[in-house]
Amino acid sequence: MLQALRADRAANRAPLWVVADALLALGFGALTVAQVRRPDTIERLGAVEGIEWLLLLAPTALIVVRRFAPAVAMGVAVACYLVAGFWLGEGNAVLAIAPLAYTVALTRPPKASAAVCAVGAVLVSTTSLYGPGDIDEIDGGAPFVVFAFFAIGWAIGAQVRRSQVRQTELAERAEATQEEIDAIARQAVTDERSRIARELHDAVGHSVNVMVMHAGAARLATTDERSGATLREIEQIGRAALGDLDRMLGLLDGDDGASAPTEPTHGL
Repeated sequence: MLQALRADRAANRAPLWVVADALLALGFGALTVAQVRRPDTIERLGAVEGIEWLLLLAPTALIVVRRFAPAVAMGVAVACYLVAGFWLGEGNAVLAIAPLAYTVALTRPPKASAAVCAVGAVLVSTTSLYGPGDIDEIDGGAPFVVFAFFAIGWAIGAQVRRSQVRQTELAERAEATQEEIDAIARQAVTDERSRIARELHDAVGHSVNVMVMHAGAARLATTDERSGATLREIEQIGRAALGDLDRMLGLLDGDDGASAPTEPTHGL
């Protein structure tokens, strides 16, 4: 069960995005503080004091670490909401829910992230929200608001995750296709080299072989020693040329040129 809830992707942890999260947390924190310190809010719901400020701002501060431990950040935020709602009898702002739910959805399969967010929404929906006060006075619509924040964050995160997964799949397919194209190209080059080798062997080899045969026949038919020696030399050079041609065409007909000699072939 726990294995299924583990993250299978990581959020972008580039410094720029971490700084952006810090600025977002500061902005949400400032909005929360401004709201609970308004005179009409204090008169109606009471003032926030001492440890209540920690519980009030902790979920927002967890936005900074959501890219490194999404589920832990979500769990701690939910715990802060529960403590603020039940132990102190005071609530908390829910602005941090959406980005925390977003990161959970981004880093986990849809079913796992939906389960995590659903549990968090059920728990948080039972608490007092939007600053200190009595649940009956301020939270008639709290469950809807909580589920809306969780749903919006999860939906956006799940959609971004699907896009990223799709991009990864397309990149892998493109890489596999390119490898297949390269293999086909290599095979085409090999086939062409083999065809050229066969044609050269048939054309050039046949001509040289005929020359050698004629030189040998002429050497056997002549009685002049000088002519016989010359014809014998032509015959030997022709046979050597046939051997060199076979070796050269053998290299051309191979799978690759890795074994080709770097020095000129003797006799060519």
